[in-house]
Amino acid sequence: MAHILVIDDEANICRSFELYFGEMGHRVSSAPSGERGLEMFDSDRPDAVILDVRLPGRSGLEILEDIRKRDSSMPVVVLTGHGTRETAVTAMKNGAFDYLTKPIDLPEARAVIEKAFRSRELARELQRLRAEVEMDHGLLTGRTPVMQDLYKKIGAVAGSDASVLVIGESGVGKELVARAIHENSHRHGKPFEPVQCAALPATLLESELYGYEKGAFTGAESTKPGRFAVADGGTIFLDEVSEIPLETQVKLLRFLQERTIEPLGSTKRIKLDVRVIAATNAPLSERIKSGQFREDLFFRLAVVTIVVPPLRDRMDDVPLLVARFLEEAGCADVGVASAALDRMRAYHWPGNVRELKNAIEHAAVIARGSTILPEHLPDTMRGETPPDGSLEEMVSRIIGEIIAAGAAEDLTHERIMELWEKPFLRAVLKKTGGNKLRAAEILKINRTTLRRKLKRLGLD
Repeated sequence: MAHILVIDDEANICRSFELYFGEMGHRVSSAPSGERGLEMFDSDRPDAVILDVRLPGRSGLEILEDIRKRDSSMPVVVLTGHGTRETAVTAMKNGAFDYLTKPIDLPEARAVIEKAFRSRELARELQRLRAEVEMDHGLLTGRTPVMQDLYKKIGAVAGSDASVLVIGESGVGKELVARAIHENSHRHGKPFEPVQCAALPATLLESELYGYEKGAFTGAESTKPGRFAVADGGTIFLDEVSEIPLETQVKLLRFLQERTIEPLGSTKRIKLDVRVIAATNAPLSERIKSGQFREDLFFRLAVVTIVVPPLRDRMDDVPLLVARFLEEAGCADVGVASAALDRMRAYHWPGNVRELKNAIEHAAVIARGSTILPEHLPDTMRGETPPDGSLEEMVSRIIGEIIAAGAAEDLTHERIMELWEKPFLRAVLKKTGGNKLRAAEILKINRTTLRRKLKRLGLD
């Protein structure tokens, strides 16, 4: 049973809500003014608030602001007449969860309130996850089965000095895996030296890795230790190792075999104690076949191989990651609407965890301290700019399947529109909880036209 607080000066509306939601087992309290509503809110915290935007005394928008100050995650559904739709939109921008128009459609109200309850549960889940994040001193975040397997592999390899090759797409957190291995090894407290191999020109990479003596080349005005020497006793992380030129690969192979380096301009070999962890997002097997990467070096680097899963393979970790990124951005009081979280779970995340972090930082700025809504997310996630022509590719694939099945006669305009329209309308109705009036408003068509389409497509 949930508790709903209705703040409205119209007694018949309050009574309608009390009877309708009371029959479902919910407890409904009502207040005739904003001031009284705030008193009841403070004394008996509800699970959702239904708030009229036009109230005697202080306006509903002012009351909404006070409620959000008290509890930023509280879902507030505003009530508005047809002539005050702009006020409702303003309320949504100020953090309202949703709005209902008068006269009230009670089944629509039920769909919105049930969605609000789910949002409230999500807010509580995020609070709990944030508490977990505060207690989690690890470098990686996630509790899905694929992440549990990853943690086991990190734990197994951390106790040895074996070279490790970390494989994964861009943005999955390969450096975090390397740091976790280092932090859980006996080298903890010693240097961890990351090197972005692709960011350095071939002419500079060798001197950066192994150092040089004064006068070794033009501009070498003093002796400089390389990154391997800096990492002595600790770990060096070679990111994008696939981009190391062949001539530099020879020296790296020699280090892995002999554990010594020879700085540029020097005739002395220096013995070092450095663990090597390398990472790549490129298939090294293809580079070996094309002669761009030494096979013997690959075997020296990949004594142990760890594959980091992409975000699309662990979507259940999204809420925990969102909580962590909000915490890191200093936005612990920012809520996330269930519709926004649904959009995140449905997105394919080509940029993986790094893209999610950027999206959360973007949304938190746009939301300005309020609840993150779908419209606060980056454009590519809201479907305004389909990435990489994915929509066109999907249509092309469907048409190809129709032709391959020998059903080219089905490629009429009417048939294609039907194939497209049915799942599209089903998705809109799902988002509106089956409310046809709301769906018609979203689609910018009248309700009669929508009903006719639904009947024709067997969705009525």
